[in-house]
Amino acid sequence: MRMLRRTSSTTTAVLLAAGLWGGWGSSAFAMEFDLQVFGHRVVVESNDDGEILKLDDREVHRNIYVHIERVAVIDDVQTIVGTSSDGGNACAPTPFVLTLPAGDEPKLEMFPEDCVGVSSSEEDGKLVFTAEPLPGRDGERWSWDPTNGFKSMGALAFQPDPGKGWDSLVSAPPEHPSGLYDFGAIADQLDALLGDDAADFKEIITGVGSGELRDGGFYVGTSCLPHSCGAVEAIVVADTTEEQVYVAWKPLDAKIIVRPEVKSWPASARTALREWAATWN
Repeated sequence: MRMLRRTSSTTTAVLLAAGLWGGWGSSAFAMEFDLQVFGHRVVVESNDDGEILKLDDREVHRNIYVHIERVAVIDDVQTIVGTSSDGGNACAPTPFVLTLPAGDEPKLEMFPEDCVGVSSSEEDGKLVFTAEPLPGRDGERWSWDPTNGFKSMGALAFQPDPGKGWDSLVSAPPEHPSGLYDFGAIADQLDALLGDDAADFKEIITGVGSGELRDGGFYVGTSCLPHSCGAVEAIVVADTTEEQVYVAWKPLDAKIIVRPEVKSWPASARTALREWAATWN
């Protein structure tokens, strides 16, 4: 799963462009983010227990990580968009919208879905939150405005790119093994190899993981099911020379499943499989 980063140059650019970047202050806390916006002081303070979002010195929200992403005016209502995370890498941070309506109490609205990686943008006078589709799982778009709050805009279907083949894998190997499904020819081969097990494999391979192109033209990627790392994991090896894929996965409380059978795997792929499977030997 491609995790949202804790900080980004995009966030800084948004705040700088608006003239709202307050910088990092110093206090009794280990870290403080101080933002003057819409006549209010917005602070994210850090201590041993996590981070605290404060508005005009009043606590609004706390979690392990709290991050301010952007500010916007939606339907004449001043808003601050951020994310909140309880730590770890199994789940992406949860977005929130803090509204500062004139003459009324501030209101914090949390995104309605947990453990869904989303990006935020502004479109047609609304905030739009997008969860990109993944292999085996549709994405979705949500809008937000002060009247309706978060509202689904419908699903986004995942589609492999038929124009991306094995040559594209060599020139641009994905950082995450689920990225293999972006390549049309490779996605078709994976689905054919997995058959009825394709859905189970996709659920694991889109979890927490990484991949790389190794010597000899072998792409090796591993991943685990969120909250089940060490118990439910998968490996995929793509031989860019022979244009063949090899997969294995470890279901919960069950033996490793290998496709195709191990004797069909080339030596480099078997080595990667053996190293990966050593956890359960």
